[in-house]
Amino acid sequence: STDGGSADVYFRFEANPYPNTEPSYNSTSVTLGAESAAYTIDIPSQEGNTFNSVLFYVLSQDVVVTLNNVTVNGSEYTGPVDVVGCMDANASNYNADANIQGYDQYGNLQCVYASCDDIPEDGCIYPDAFGAFNENFGADACSSYGGTPCVSCNDEAVQWAGDQNNDGFLGFDSNSGQTFITVESYPNIGNASLTINGEDYDMGYSDWGANAHWYAGFTADPTVTYEWSVTISTCAGGQTVSGTIEATAEPDVPGCTDASACNYSADANVDDGSCTYAAVGFDCAGNEIACADTDNGATDPYGDGCAAYNNFPSWCGNYNDDDFISEEMCCVCGGGDSYIVVYGCTDESAENYNADANTDDGLCEYALVQGCTDATACNYDAAAEQDNGSCTYAAEGLDCDGNCLVGVAVTAGGGSYGSEVGWTISACDGSVLLSGGAPFAGCVDVSAGYSVSMTDSWGDGWNGNTLTIGDAVYGLDSGSEGSDLASCAVPGCTDENATNYNPAANVDDASCEYALVQGCTDATACNYDAAAEQDNGSCEYAAEGFDCDGNCLSGDAVTINMFDSYGDGGGSVTVGGVTATNSGTSSATVVCVDLS
Repeated sequence: STDGGSADVYFRFEANPYPNTEPSYNSTSVTLGAESAAYTIDIPSQEGNTFNSVLFYVLSQDVVVTLNNVTVNGSEYTGPVDVVGCMDANASNYNADANIQGYDQYGNLQCVYASCDDIPEDGCIYPDAFGAFNENFGADACSSYGGTPCVSCNDEAVQWAGDQNNDGFLGFDSNSGQTFITVESYPNIGNASLTINGEDYDMGYSDWGANAHWYAGFTADPTVTYEWSVTISTCAGGQTVSGTIEATAEPDVPGCTDASACNYSADANVDDGSCTYAAVGFDCAGNEIACADTDNGATDPYGDGCAAYNNFPSWCGNYNDDDFISEEMCCVCGGGDSYIVVYGCTDESAENYNADANTDDGLCEYALVQGCTDATACNYDAAAEQDNGSCTYAAEGLDCDGNCLVGVAVTAGGGSYGSEVGWTISACDGSVLLSGGAPFAGCVDVSAGYSVSMTDSWGDGWNGNTLTIGDAVYGLDSGSEGSDLASCAVPGCTDENATNYNPAANVDDASCEYALVQGCTDATACNYDAAAEQDNGSCEYAAEGFDCDGNCLSGDAVTINMFDSYGDGGGSVTVGGVTATNSGTSSATVVCVDLS
């Protein structure tokens, strides 16, 4: 029946809860009048579909519809019928025929109560339903929805919960090592419950006058983040505060922390000694590894490439320039290109050629006899049927045994800093026969005689390098230049005053003979010889400020020692008017200074 007007209604049957309700069925609509009456709606066969809920829809606005004793009967079913309705005898809409308690879409009982005395538990009385109170729904919420709150206790609801002194909810007790959570609430009644990461804890209580003080401690793991909440409540309602305790340390993750190890773990922060490493020359998968230099002809400022650095790894990183970076290009310096060694036959003309191989294993097999087929080559093989590219030839000017075709062998090298080395082999008339640096190998015809001149661009000698011409060996121990007349030397007397003077001699052999007695004829010289009849240029004089015995003419003798860490000399100092200049790595100069 209705409250006076007419209303169109229908029923909807659904198999599943919203939103996936299908299958479903909507009945035909029925028009209800003001008078109570029984209505029947035919529901056709649903072809095996079953439904778990039925909804009642009123299509007319502003009309109150009262519906009692709804039953659903199958045309072939004679058993008991489920009747949904209010099963509480204290309710004004109690239905004695109901065997299923009815609930509305909000989960409220579809029972109507006249007063709080009739309700089954504390809750909210609505005009057409009843909702029980819970942690999230209390008297205040009931009133806000237009309901009548029914509370079986007389306590005041908790009105406030928070931090009374604004000193934070968290504290730490250094004696117990516990972290404490503290909360205050008003009024000073109720109970408090603490939840930390889903676990419940009891809270202690202190009377703080108008407010209650609640506290609880626990041992916190610094590697764990904690979510906590405290609820203070009475039977009339409560308040909740919550927060987060952030982790202050990373949890220990044991494992191998060495990035160069085969079992390195990026997640590990505590090394457990489990690191394993590849064997020398192999990768972690057991593959043999080799390295190729990538300098491709580039050199450092001194002309040295990766090949030189293999002998002097201490050079790595010390002599780079724009086109040569040893740490990137040289294997010995940690650069170059690493690759997995694949052994096999690398000759495409072989029967067992392996296209994947990058290192020949010397086991190539051929249909024809392999070898050098060039009769001019040093390793010509008359039995070879197919040239295998192995032919070797004598260097220019040499035979296959390394002997010079003309002249004698010339080699240079054997030390370090070869780019600093320079030399020239000249004929006795001064014409240049051959020149070069280090390393060098070649031939030169010195049958008419030769001399050697040597230079070092750095000025510190040849650093162990030598120049070999035939059986003769030459070198520059220090300084920036040196020479040797070698086979161009002509010994004899080179003094024109001698009776046996030899104008062709260029090396004095101390054989000079004189008609007059030779010596120093200057009476002021330290080595004056009164018996000398002819001055031979041998006079020696005392240094300025000294007598012939090395004594100071005035003042005292002072030695000035000078040092040069670079070894190329230079620099001067003036003491008592005398200037001393350094040469080489160190020098000592004696000067006379008045020390009185």
